[in-house]
Amino acid sequence: MTPSTPFWEAVAEGALAEVIGSVIVVGLAVAVRSIRRRDRQSGNEAADDQT
Repeated sequence: MTPSTPFWEAVAEGALAEVIGSVIVVGLAVAVRSIRRRDRQSGNEAADDQT
């Protein structure tokens, strides 16, 4: 089988979609964490030690 077969194209598209999904999930997690950190800093400083 050569890399130009539909099977390998589907595998490549699936891998690409998985990578994009992971990037989106990680980006959302980082955004939520930074928003929480900002809220914590503006609220009470004592909560910074807790994760």
